[in-house]
Amino acid sequence: MVDIDPRLQREWEEEERQREEQLAAGQQTSRRAEQYGKEQAKRFAKSAGKKAGRAVGKAAGQAAKAAGRAVAQGVASLAAAAAPYVLPVVLGILAIVGVILVIIVVIAYICSSQSWYGTAARSAAALGSYLGILDSNYCKALEPVSSQFNNALCDLTPEQLAVEYNTPTTPTNDPQLNQLIAYVEGVAGPMVTFTYDETHPLCNITRGIPRCSPCSHTTFSCHYGGETGSTGSLAVDFAVTGARGVEVLQAAAASGIPLKRATCEDSGSAVVPCSDVGATHVHISLASCDHDNGPINTQ
Repeated sequence: MVDIDPRLQREWEEEERQREEQLAAGQQTSRRAEQYGKEQAKRFAKSAGKKAGRAVGKAAGQAAKAAGRAVAQGVASLAAAAAPYVLPVVLGILAIVGVILVIIVVIAYICSSQSWYGTAARSAAALGSYLGILDSNYCKALEPVSSQFNNALCDLTPEQLAVEYNTPTTPTNDPQLNQLIAYVEGVAGPMVTFTYDETHPLCNITRGIPRCSPCSHTTFSCHYGGETGSTGSLAVDFAVTGARGVEVLQAAAASGIPLKRATCEDSGSAVVPCSDVGATHVHISLASCDHDNGPINTQ
Protein backbone atom coordinates (compact mmCIF):
# COMPACT_ATOMS: atom_id res chain seq x y z
CA MET A 1 0.00 0.00 0.00
CA VAL A 2 1.45 3.29 -1.08
CA ASP A 3 1.83 5.87 1.58
CA ILE A 4 0.31 9.25 0.63
CA ASP A 5 1.53 12.44 2.03
CA PRO A 6 -1.08 13.63 4.56
CA ARG A 7 -0.89 17.13 3.26
CA LEU A 8 -1.60 15.98 -0.29
CA GLN A 9 -4.35 13.76 1.03
CA ARG A 10 -6.05 16.73 2.68
CA GLU A 11 -5.73 18.88 -0.45
CA TRP A 12 -7.16 16.13 -2.57
CA GLU A 13 -10.08 15.66 -0.14
CA GLU A 14 -10.65 19.41 -0.05
CA GLU A 15 -10.71 19.57 -3.84
CA GLU A 16 -13.12 16.61 -3.92
CA ARG A 17 -15.38 18.31 -1.41
CA GLN A 18 -15.36 21.55 -3.41
CA ARG A 19 -16.18 19.63 -6.59
CA GLU A 20 -19.12 17.95 -4.83
CA GLU A 21 -20.33 21.29 -3.49
CA GLN A 22 -20.06 22.85 -6.95
CA LEU A 23 -21.89 19.89 -8.44
CA ALA A 24 -24.62 20.18 -5.82
CA ALA A 25 -24.86 23.94 -6.37
CA GLY A 26 -25.06 23.38 -10.12
CA GLN A 27 -27.83 20.82 -9.70
CA GLN A 28 -29.76 23.17 -7.40
CA THR A 29 -29.36 26.03 -9.88
CA SER A 30 -30.51 23.74 -12.65
CA ARG A 31 -33.61 22.75 -10.67
CA ARG A 32 -34.39 26.40 -9.89
CA ALA A 33 -33.99 27.32 -13.53
CA GLU A 34 -36.23 24.45 -14.52
CA GLN A 35 -38.89 25.49 -11.95
CA TYR A 36 -38.68 29.12 -13.06
CA GLY A 37 -39.08 28.04 -16.66
CA LYS A 38 -42.18 26.02 -15.80
CA GLU A 39 -43.74 28.90 -13.86
CA GLN A 40 -43.01 31.34 -16.67
CA ALA A 41 -44.52 28.93 -19.17
CA LYS A 42 -47.70 28.62 -17.04
CA ARG A 43 -48.04 32.39 -16.69
CA PHE A 44 -47.51 32.85 -20.40
CA ALA A 45 -50.09 30.19 -21.24
CA LYS A 46 -52.63 31.74 -18.82
CA SER A 47 -52.07 35.24 -20.19
CA ALA A 48 -52.27 33.99 -23.74
CA GLY A 49 -55.54 32.17 -22.91
CA LYS A 50 -57.10 35.31 -21.47
CA LYS A 51 -56.06 37.37 -24.44
CA ALA A 52 -57.33 34.73 -26.80
CA GLY A 53 -60.67 34.58 -24.90
CA ARG A 54 -61.06 38.32 -25.03
CA ALA A 55 -60.26 38.32 -28.70
CA VAL A 56 -62.77 35.55 -29.38
CA GLY A 57 -65.49 37.32 -27.30
CA LYS A 58 -64.86 40.61 -29.04
CA ALA A 59 -64.97 38.94 -32.41
CA ALA A 60 -68.23 37.17 -31.51
CA GLY A 61 -69.81 40.43 -30.28
CA GLN A 62 -68.81 42.23 -33.42
CA ALA A 63 -70.20 39.39 -35.50
CA ALA A 64 -73.52 39.50 -33.59
CA LYS A 65 -73.77 43.26 -34.05
CA ALA A 66 -73.05 42.94 -37.71
CA ALA A 67 -75.67 40.20 -38.05
CA GLY A 68 -78.24 42.35 -36.17
CA ARG A 69 -77.54 45.31 -38.42
CA ALA A 70 -77.87 43.11 -41.46
CA VAL A 71 -81.22 41.72 -40.28
CA ALA A 72 -82.52 45.20 -39.41
CA GLN A 73 -81.43 46.53 -42.78
CA GLY A 74 -83.09 43.57 -44.47
CA VAL A 75 -86.36 44.09 -42.61
CA ALA A 76 -86.29 47.83 -43.30
CA SER A 77 -85.61 47.20 -46.97
CA LEU A 78 -88.43 44.66 -47.14
CA ALA A 79 -90.85 47.02 -45.36
CA ALA A 80 -89.88 49.90 -47.63
CA ALA A 81 -90.39 47.74 -50.69
CA ALA A 82 -93.77 46.41 -49.47
CA ALA A 83 -95.13 49.73 -48.12
CA PRO A 84 -96.40 51.10 -51.46
CA TYR A 85 -98.49 47.95 -51.89
CA VAL A 86 -99.50 47.12 -48.32
CA LEU A 87 -100.28 50.63 -47.02
CA PRO A 88 -103.17 51.37 -49.43
CA VAL A 89 -104.72 47.99 -48.61
CA VAL A 90 -104.47 48.60 -44.86
CA LEU A 91 -105.88 52.12 -45.19
CA GLY A 92 -108.70 50.82 -47.36
CA ILE A 93 -109.60 48.16 -44.80
CA LEU A 94 -109.54 50.73 -41.98
CA ALA A 95 -111.75 53.07 -44.01
CA ILE A 96 -114.29 50.31 -44.64
CA VAL A 97 -114.30 49.35 -40.96
CA GLY A 98 -114.76 53.02 -40.01
CA VAL A 99 -117.73 53.42 -42.36
CA ILE A 100 -119.33 50.25 -40.99
CA LEU A 101 -118.88 51.46 -37.41
CA VAL A 102 -120.41 54.84 -38.26
CA ILE A 103 -123.41 53.14 -39.87
CA ILE A 104 -123.86 50.87 -36.83
CA VAL A 105 -123.69 53.82 -34.42
CA VAL A 106 -126.17 55.86 -36.47
CA ILE A 107 -128.64 52.96 -36.67
CA ALA A 108 -128.21 52.27 -32.94
CA TYR A 109 -128.87 55.94 -32.18
CA ILE A 110 -132.01 55.98 -34.33
CA CYS A 111 -133.26 52.73 -32.77
CA SER A 112 -132.73 54.08 -29.25
CA SER A 113 -134.38 57.43 -29.91
CA GLN A 114 -137.70 58.12 -28.21
CA SER A 115 -138.79 60.43 -31.03
CA TRP A 116 -141.14 59.49 -33.89
CA TYR A 117 -138.29 58.34 -36.12
CA GLY A 118 -136.97 56.07 -33.36
CA THR A 119 -140.42 54.54 -32.95
CA ALA A 120 -140.67 54.15 -36.73
CA ALA A 121 -137.26 52.46 -36.93
CA ARG A 122 -138.08 49.99 -34.14
CA SER A 123 -141.48 49.21 -35.65
CA ALA A 124 -139.98 48.70 -39.12
CA ALA A 125 -137.27 46.42 -37.76
CA ALA A 126 -139.76 44.33 -35.78
CA LEU A 127 -142.19 44.09 -38.71
CA GLY A 128 -139.44 43.24 -41.20
CA SER A 129 -138.13 40.50 -38.94
CA TYR A 130 -141.64 39.11 -38.38
CA LEU A 131 -142.41 39.01 -42.13
CA GLY A 132 -139.05 37.47 -42.96
CA ILE A 133 -137.91 40.47 -44.99
CA LEU A 134 -135.04 40.96 -42.56
CA ASP A 135 -132.89 38.17 -41.15
CA SER A 136 -133.31 39.60 -37.67
CA ASN A 137 -134.63 42.57 -35.72
CA TYR A 138 -131.62 44.84 -36.14
CA CYS A 139 -132.83 47.30 -33.51
CA LYS A 140 -133.02 44.44 -31.00
CA ALA A 141 -129.59 43.20 -32.03
CA LEU A 142 -128.10 46.67 -31.60
CA GLU A 143 -129.44 47.19 -28.07
CA PRO A 144 -125.95 46.65 -26.51
CA VAL A 145 -124.57 49.34 -28.84
CA SER A 146 -127.50 51.63 -28.01
CA SER A 147 -126.83 51.09 -24.32
CA GLN A 148 -123.18 52.06 -24.74
CA PHE A 149 -124.23 55.08 -26.81
CA ASN A 150 -126.67 56.18 -24.12
CA ASN A 151 -123.98 55.78 -21.46
CA ALA A 152 -121.67 57.93 -23.57
CA LEU A 153 -124.38 60.60 -23.75
CA CYS A 154 -124.56 60.63 -19.97
CA ASP A 155 -120.84 61.41 -19.86
CA LEU A 156 -121.50 64.62 -21.78
CA THR A 157 -121.77 67.91 -19.94
CA PRO A 158 -125.24 69.45 -19.43
CA GLU A 159 -124.31 72.02 -22.07
CA GLN A 160 -123.61 69.28 -24.62
CA LEU A 161 -126.81 67.41 -23.71
CA ALA A 162 -128.83 70.61 -24.00
CA VAL A 163 -127.57 71.07 -27.55
CA GLU A 164 -128.47 67.45 -28.30
CA TYR A 165 -132.08 67.85 -27.10
CA ASN A 166 -132.61 71.58 -27.73
CA THR A 167 -133.49 72.23 -24.10
CA PRO A 168 -132.26 74.73 -21.47
CA THR A 169 -128.96 73.88 -19.81
CA THR A 170 -130.38 74.35 -16.31
CA PRO A 171 -133.91 73.47 -15.13
CA THR A 172 -136.26 76.41 -15.57
CA ASN A 173 -139.89 77.35 -16.25
CA ASP A 174 -141.38 78.87 -19.35
CA PRO A 175 -142.01 82.59 -18.60
CA GLN A 176 -145.74 82.17 -19.25
CA LEU A 177 -145.89 79.35 -16.69
CA ASN A 178 -144.33 81.65 -14.09
CA GLN A 179 -147.03 84.22 -14.92
CA LEU A 180 -149.74 81.60 -14.40
CA ILE A 181 -148.33 80.51 -11.02
CA ALA A 182 -148.05 84.12 -9.86
CA TYR A 183 -151.64 84.86 -10.88
CA VAL A 184 -153.07 81.73 -9.20
CA GLU A 185 -151.16 82.34 -5.97
CA GLY A 186 -152.29 85.94 -6.04
CA VAL A 187 -155.88 84.68 -5.97
CA ALA A 188 -155.67 81.49 -3.90
CA GLY A 189 -152.64 82.31 -1.76
CA PRO A 190 -149.12 80.78 -1.67
CA MET A 191 -148.88 77.00 -1.96
CA VAL A 192 -146.44 74.22 -2.76
CA THR A 193 -145.86 73.85 -6.51
CA PHE A 194 -143.89 71.43 -8.68
CA THR A 195 -142.83 72.30 -12.23
CA TYR A 196 -139.60 70.78 -13.59
CA ASP A 197 -138.07 67.54 -12.24
CA GLU A 198 -136.14 68.41 -9.09
CA THR A 199 -135.27 64.80 -8.20
CA HIS A 200 -133.61 63.93 -11.53
CA PRO A 201 -132.27 67.19 -13.02
CA LEU A 202 -130.83 65.62 -16.19
CA CYS A 203 -134.32 64.42 -17.17
CA ASN A 204 -135.24 68.08 -17.74
CA ILE A 205 -132.55 68.15 -20.43
CA THR A 206 -133.32 64.75 -22.01
CA ARG A 207 -137.09 65.50 -22.06
CA GLY A 208 -137.78 62.65 -19.68
CA ILE A 209 -135.90 60.03 -21.69
CA PRO A 210 -134.42 57.86 -18.90
CA ARG A 211 -130.98 57.52 -20.41
CA CYS A 212 -128.93 58.77 -17.52
CA SER A 213 -131.32 58.12 -14.63
CA PRO A 214 -134.97 57.32 -13.90
CA CYS A 215 -137.33 60.25 -14.44
CA SER A 216 -140.21 61.47 -12.28
CA HIS A 217 -142.58 62.05 -15.23
CA THR A 218 -143.31 60.31 -18.51
CA THR A 219 -141.18 60.94 -21.59
CA PHE A 220 -142.06 64.24 -23.28
CA SER A 221 -144.22 65.26 -20.33
CA CYS A 222 -145.19 68.93 -20.32
CA HIS A 223 -143.13 69.16 -17.12
CA TYR A 224 -140.14 68.62 -19.46
CA GLY A 225 -141.41 71.02 -22.13
CA GLY A 226 -143.08 68.31 -24.19
CA GLU A 227 -141.36 66.98 -27.29
CA THR A 228 -140.38 70.27 -28.89
CA GLY A 229 -140.55 73.00 -26.24
CA SER A 230 -137.26 74.78 -25.66
CA THR A 231 -138.14 77.29 -22.94
CA GLY A 232 -138.38 75.01 -19.90
CA SER A 233 -141.27 73.41 -18.04
CA LEU A 234 -144.76 73.95 -19.46
CA ALA A 235 -146.72 72.36 -16.61
CA VAL A 236 -147.26 72.87 -12.88
CA ASP A 237 -148.69 70.71 -10.10
CA PHE A 238 -150.31 72.55 -7.17
CA ALA A 239 -150.20 70.42 -4.02
CA VAL A 240 -153.82 71.15 -2.99
CA THR A 241 -157.13 69.33 -3.30
CA GLY A 242 -160.74 69.81 -2.19
CA ALA A 243 -162.02 73.37 -2.09
CA ARG A 244 -158.56 74.84 -2.60
CA GLY A 245 -158.13 72.70 -5.67
CA VAL A 246 -161.33 74.10 -7.12
CA GLU A 247 -160.13 77.60 -6.30
CA VAL A 248 -156.87 76.95 -8.19
CA LEU A 249 -158.75 75.69 -11.26
CA GLN A 250 -161.03 78.70 -11.30
CA ALA A 251 -158.14 81.12 -10.90
CA ALA A 252 -156.25 79.44 -13.77
CA ALA A 253 -159.29 79.73 -16.03
CA ALA A 254 -159.63 83.41 -15.13
CA SER A 255 -155.96 84.17 -15.83
CA GLY A 256 -156.51 84.47 -19.57
CA ILE A 257 -153.45 82.28 -20.24
CA PRO A 258 -154.22 79.53 -22.82
CA LEU A 259 -154.26 76.08 -21.15
CA LYS A 260 -153.95 72.52 -22.46
CA ARG A 261 -155.06 70.63 -19.34
CA ALA A 262 -156.36 71.78 -15.94
CA THR A 263 -157.78 69.22 -13.51
CA CYS A 264 -157.36 67.48 -10.20
CA GLU A 265 -155.45 64.19 -10.48
CA ASP A 266 -154.61 61.19 -8.32
CA SER A 267 -151.08 59.84 -7.81
CA GLY A 268 -151.31 58.01 -11.14
CA SER A 269 -152.18 61.22 -13.05
CA ALA A 270 -155.76 60.07 -13.63
CA VAL A 271 -158.49 62.73 -13.72
CA VAL A 272 -160.56 62.79 -10.51
CA PRO A 273 -162.84 65.35 -8.80
CA CYS A 274 -160.94 67.63 -6.44
CA SER A 275 -163.15 66.31 -3.63
CA ASP A 276 -162.23 62.67 -4.39
CA VAL A 277 -160.44 60.88 -1.58
CA GLY A 278 -157.73 59.81 -4.06
CA ALA A 279 -157.02 63.33 -5.32
CA THR A 280 -153.44 64.44 -4.62
CA HIS A 281 -152.85 67.61 -6.68
CA VAL A 282 -154.04 70.00 -9.37
CA HIS A 283 -152.24 69.59 -12.72
CA ILE A 284 -152.21 72.47 -15.20
CA SER A 285 -150.30 72.62 -18.50
CA LEU A 286 -149.99 75.41 -21.03
CA ALA A 287 -151.55 75.26 -24.49
CA SER A 288 -148.07 75.63 -26.00
CA CYS A 289 -147.18 72.11 -24.84
CA ASP A 290 -147.40 69.58 -27.69
CA HIS A 291 -148.33 66.81 -25.24
CA ASP A 292 -151.14 66.49 -22.69
CA ASN A 293 -154.85 66.51 -23.44
CA GLY A 294 -157.83 68.02 -21.61
CA PRO A 295 -159.98 68.29 -19.72
CA ILE A 296 -159.94 71.86 -18.56
CA ASN A 297 -162.07 71.77 -15.43
CA THR A 298 -163.31 74.55 -13.20
CA GLN A 299 -165.56 72.40 -10.95
